[in-house]
Amino acid sequence: MDDTIKLARLRLLAQAGALSTATVIGRKSGWTVRVDVEEGARMLCSADGTLRIFSTTDSAIAQMARLGVTRLSVIADAYEAGTLRAPRPDRALALKETAEYADWLKAKVEKSMARVASGESKLYPLDEARARVTELLKGMEARKKRSP
Repeated sequence: MDDTIKLARLRLLAQAGALSTATVIGRKSGWTVRVDVEEGARMLCSADGTLRIFSTTDSAIAQMARLGVTRLSVIADAYEAGTLRAPRPDRALALKETAEYADWLKAKVEKSMARVASGESKLYPLDEARARVTELLKGMEARKKRSP
């Protein structure tokens, strides 16, 4: 396998104009990037030294474009569609619960706005609302002190 290069070093080489070509290479469940520098071909790796695998060609191309590399070739011979990461049912559940809460909240707001529009409820300016809540709290405290 070709030697690897980290993004920070690749960025310095790109700024110095030492990159000649870059190739996006398909593999199982993702895409890697090989760059040709003066020392030879290098595979882009993550900060921890493992091979950097992009989930789409778009993300690989975008990374290279951020470095100023705008001419790339693509080799898709070994590409196999799939997912890079294992499914996260916990995240899926959290997203579902968030969507359900958003729907519930939207319905509550719409119901409240309908009550205001019909005159059944009233909107108060912020300072007046604070004063009303303060009075309610004082009344609750007074009742609490009176009860044994």
